[in-house]
Amino acid sequence: ICFFLLIQVLSGYLFLHFGKEYQLQYSEELNNITTKVNLYLGLSQKENRSIFSNNDTFTLQDDTNIYFKQFTVDLTCYITGTDFVATKIVVMNNDGKKNVTNSCICKRGYYGEDCGIPDAIWHSRYRKPEFTRLLKRRAKPRRIINGLPVLKEIDMLETRFNELGDAVDLFMLGESNFSAHGDHKELYILKQLENGFLKEFHHKILHVFVDFFPAKGKTQSWIADEYLRVYMGKLGIPRVAGVRDDDLFIISDADEIPSRPVIMFLKLYDGYTEPVAFVLRWSIYGFFWKSKSQDNLVSNLFNWKKEATTTVYAVTSMGVLRDVHKNDPFLIRKIKKYDAQALLSAYERKHPGTFDPWEAGSAKHYAGWHCSWCFNPEGIVLKLDSAQAGDMPRWGDYPEKHDKNYLQSLIRDGRWFDGSKNMFLANPKEKYYAPPYMIKHSDKFASILFHPKQRKMLSQLSSRSSKNKQDTTKSGSPSPKYASSTSKKYNTN
Repeated sequence: ICFFLLIQVLSGYLFLHFGKEYQLQYSEELNNITTKVNLYLGLSQKENRSIFSNNDTFTLQDDTNIYFKQFTVDLTCYITGTDFVATKIVVMNNDGKKNVTNSCICKRGYYGEDCGIPDAIWHSRYRKPEFTRLLKRRAKPRRIINGLPVLKEIDMLETRFNELGDAVDLFMLGESNFSAHGDHKELYILKQLENGFLKEFHHKILHVFVDFFPAKGKTQSWIADEYLRVYMGKLGIPRVAGVRDDDLFIISDADEIPSRPVIMFLKLYDGYTEPVAFVLRWSIYGFFWKSKSQDNLVSNLFNWKKEATTTVYAVTSMGVLRDVHKNDPFLIRKIKKYDAQALLSAYERKHPGTFDPWEAGSAKHYAGWHCSWCFNPEGIVLKLDSAQAGDMPRWGDYPEKHDKNYLQSLIRDGRWFDGSKNMFLANPKEKYYAPPYMIKHSDKFASILFHPKQRKMLSQLSSRSSKNKQDTTKSGSPSPKYASSTSKKYNTN
């Protein structure tokens, strides 16, 4: 009922301000889009209850949260990055001597005078004094829009929203009823949202339904690859109100999750340039396999396992996105190949010194995670079948690649579809192994967190632990020898 009332109010407004002809045209397009969404959701027109419509708009609001604490007139510290106990001691001691400290005491993984520079930013050019001194706290946080095309990445979406839900102001989800191959498909994510998926974040979601597939995408893979990102921006960005030029747009793939500390840094500081590339930890099939860089004579001789990372240009200001890229987010990624010098020059005259591409993060000090093909066998089959027609070799065209046992063997052995082994097992104890939300809910995400052998071992340990608890309940105390051996096995694996 509310949906229809909104349509009536909007139609009346358009009639008064733009005339009958425009109002009729807009209403017809609105009804067509709404009907298509409901058909793909399995709703009749009588049930017309979609909560995510292509008529929805979003107004960015100012972030009024407190992120810094002022100790003295000259000392302000980033709350998340500061060890307050240590900092208080230093300030009290110095105050007694009338010698106030000029820096906060940082927690591990944070740097800078106010402890606001996270690990990934520190391991970039902004560690150098000539760049660090340019960084200044903002009086008002930027607003962040994270746009991404989606297929059926349920686990990764749940993790993204729970990792970044308080850092990102708007999630723009681009979804089509066509796959990248040009085949009709379900609106998997929209249907999940309608059924309550991510309900606590619905107020931050703008779903952009792209109801067509470009004809040339059938033969030209680059068109199929970019069209959903292009039209997510072209159709979605005009629906966002209250945008300021220095607000940020982050373009991601659904399997790329930026680090929350990095996003908060971009939100809270001035002085860095744009666009920003993220150096991401690159995993395949699960976080347990790391992508390996190409072997050479030295690496083969010493059996070195040097990891490959994913580096993607992902961040630009809304001013550049509008004036230079014309609301096409895909062009953020193509910055090295995209010639927009005339538009850039015009923008730089308006905002001098702001355009200078740089990378956030490095190997071991990642700006986030890229978990490629991180699905169960059924999800891998869907991804195979959805791949672009011009993406050669197109493994989805090979029937044997759909076999569940075959796909499980790839996941187990760390092999690619061509039989090559371009990955190595990661240590699950490493600092940035996976997003913290997944680690916290490791039971739920075990299939993509741990190698099948690790999962089997953990299952056995869990079973032994349960048996141990039962024995304790029966006898009143555990067997010291059994408890010690179980603990040792768990800690060494």
